[in-house]
Amino acid sequence: KGPLVFIGGDSSDPFFGAIKRGVDDAAASFGVKVNYIAADITGASLAQAMEAAAATNPSGLAFGDWFPDAQDGIAKKLATAGTPVVGYNAAPGNWAEATGALTWVRQSDFEAGRIAGQRFAAAGVKHALCVNHGPGATLFEDRCDGLAKGMSEGGGTATDLAIPYEDASNPAK
Repeated sequence: KGPLVFIGGDSSDPFFGAIKRGVDDAAASFGVKVNYIAADITGASLAQAMEAAAATNPSGLAFGDWFPDAQDGIAKKLATAGTPVVGYNAAPGNWAEATGALTWVRQSDFEAGRIAGQRFAAAGVKHALCVNHGPGATLFEDRCDGLAKGMSEGGGTATDLAIPYEDASNPAK
C-alpha cells in the first residue's frame, strides 16, 4: 500500500494552510508519510484529485466532501476496495454509512448557521447576509439555510450572496 493521502485546498489559503500544517504535524508526530494533494474546491477538481489518489493505492484517504455528487462514488469505490476513508469538514449527515467510510469529523453546518442567526437576532440584527464562497457545496448552502432559520426564529431575515470559489479570495471581485 502507498502512503496516506489527504486532499484539501491550496495551502496558501489561510483555512487550508492551517489544515495542511496540522496534517504535517500529525504525520511527524506519528511517524507516517502523508501526501497532501491540493485541489481547487470544485466538484470536478476534487473528483480528479480523488481518482489520482486512488491510483496510488493509498493506505487511507481523507478529504472534505464538499460536492457529494462528484465525490461520493469515488469514496464508496475506495471504501469497498478496503481503503480506509475519512471525511473532514464537510459531509452530509449520513455520509459515512452511505459511502462505507470509517467516519467524518465535522460540525453540523446547518446548526452552526442557525445558532449564528439566533445570536445575531438576539443582538438586534434585523437582516444578515450569508456569503457563500462555494456555490454548490452542501456545507455552505446548509450554513446559509441555518442562518436564515435562526434569523427567522428571532424575527429577522437573511439573504444569500453567492461568490464563485475562484473569486472568493480576490478582493477586487
